[in-house]
Amino acid sequence: MRLLHLLGAALAGATVFADDAPRCFPADFMFGSATAAYQVEGAWNEGGRTPSIWDEFCRTQHRKKVACANVADDFYHRYRDDIKLMVETGLQSSRFSVSWSRAMNWNPETKRMQPNPQGLAFYHALVDELNANNIAG
Repeated sequence: MRLLHLLGAALAGATVFADDAPRCFPADFMFGSATAAYQVEGAWNEGGRTPSIWDEFCRTQHRKKVACANVADDFYHRYRDDIKLMVETGLQSSRFSVSWSRAMNWNPETKRMQPNPQGLAFYHALVDELNANNIAG
């Protein structure tokens, strides 16, 4: 998120003189950020999350120095702080992916996927926080 913060600061600085210069973006253009669940969430073994294919690959390929995202940016625990940074840097939208191994769990008895209440609660809280800060999700 530090890169996001720096990018947002650069964009905010670049728009200081926008009133005197021709606009490069339409008035309704929204600056935002995007993340991929595996790259930012971390908390690989919390909140009812089950191992993903990539988790298994990392576990079995550890001798080959394959980087795993067990902690990543720790977005799972720090998303509120990250959203504050988005607001401070003037971002208006955010796109994120859902970790299906967090949202759904495999039930070996029924041999079907089932919702993970803890994982779904995380995504609901994330969307609620984005909405509370007027950031389009």
